[in-house]
Amino acid sequence: MAVASMPTSSATASPRRRSQLGMAWRRYRRNWLAVAGLVWVILFLIIGIIGPWIAPYSYQATDFLNANQGPTWQHIFGTDNLGHDMFSEILWSVQNALEIAFGATLISFVVGVILGLWAGLKGGAADMFVMRLVDFMFAFPTFFMDLILVTKFGRGMGPILFAIGITGWAGYARLIRSLVLGMRNGEMVEAATALGATQWHIMRRYLFPNVMNSMLVALAFGIPGDLTVMAGLSVVGMGLRPPLPSFGNMIAAAGGNMLGYPWLMYFPAGIFAITLLAFLFVADGLQEALNPKGGF
Repeated sequence: MAVASMPTSSATASPRRRSQLGMAWRRYRRNWLAVAGLVWVILFLIIGIIGPWIAPYSYQATDFLNANQGPTWQHIFGTDNLGHDMFSEILWSVQNALEIAFGATLISFVVGVILGLWAGLKGGAADMFVMRLVDFMFAFPTFFMDLILVTKFGRGMGPILFAIGITGWAGYARLIRSLVLGMRNGEMVEAATALGATQWHIMRRYLFPNVMNSMLVALAFGIPGDLTVMAGLSVVGMGLRPPLPSFGNMIAAAGGNMLGYPWLMYFPAGIFAITLLAFLFVADGLQEALNPKGGF
């Protein structure tokens, strides 16, 4: 059966979309913390791309004669107990953090969106099955599950990315399922169903575009969460295997030397904390800009 649809003028839709984006940007830039966070995040992304090329030293280069040296012109962030240049290690750590955090968040997001849309639209047994999986994921500490997966598959970039990503989808699924349930019985969906639209058409044309604002906000909040999990794995000795640098590895290594060599903690922990705050400020600004009525 052919699906009837109301004609939509692309000339009308495009200016309307641009107007909505303009209004969202005006709301966003009124939040100066969100703007400052966006500037830091953009800088962090640029460093993540070019960091290894501008690092003055390799992360594997050692200089035992200058080990545990404070900040100097030669080593502006100082050196650790093996003589590694801390500034170079931080530049490499930014790239590793971005690869794992963005990759893991993308996996969680895709799995959560698929399961949430399926549960919300199908209902019945499908909804019950997905929600029981969500309940299990929330009941079992995901950090312990990450530890189990990393122990099983190794401490490389791929296994850690996969472990964090495959255990973080439950929040996205529950959110999108609740949004779809709120729209499933709406006039728009009922009219499309009456005209013979398939569930895939309804999902693609009506449901998914209307939940994207909320999902973008959730995605922005998910990235700093995955950065924290990555650092937590390193602190307990299950993060990236040295000599691969990461913020968690540097913070963990500096813990026992903080009184004698405080710069080993100050620089990686400070940059990592500012980065987490910046991502949270961006997420908060997106929530105010895209969902001005409040909530996701």
